[in-house]
Amino acid sequence: MTQPLLDIVVLTHDQPGWLDVCVRSVEHFTRNPHRLIVVNSASKEQKTKDLLRDIEARGHTVVHLAENRSFSNGVNAGIRAGSSKYVVVLNNDCAVTEGWDTA
Repeated sequence: MTQPLLDIVVLTHDQPGWLDVCVRSVEHFTRNPHRLIVVNSASKEQKTKDLLRDIEARGHTVVHLAENRSFSNGVNAGIRAGSSKYVVVLNNDCAVTEGWDTA
């Protein structure tokens, strides 16, 4: 596998509905070589845990944090898990659209 151009870091603490929309939009609309890194900030809901397992099974990286700490702490954990030239940070309530990574 070639080195991805983008690491896309998404931080979540539960909110599986938003996270699912965000991840699926990244999967559908991202054209550049990328690595999707979802940081689980100590989610408690079973729906979220199931979704995270599914996301991981689809080939994405999931980083699990033991505590729900600050936004910056979670994002930094995701950045450390990657190694691409560029990093994009998305809130889990974002959905990307066509051309978002080429503009």
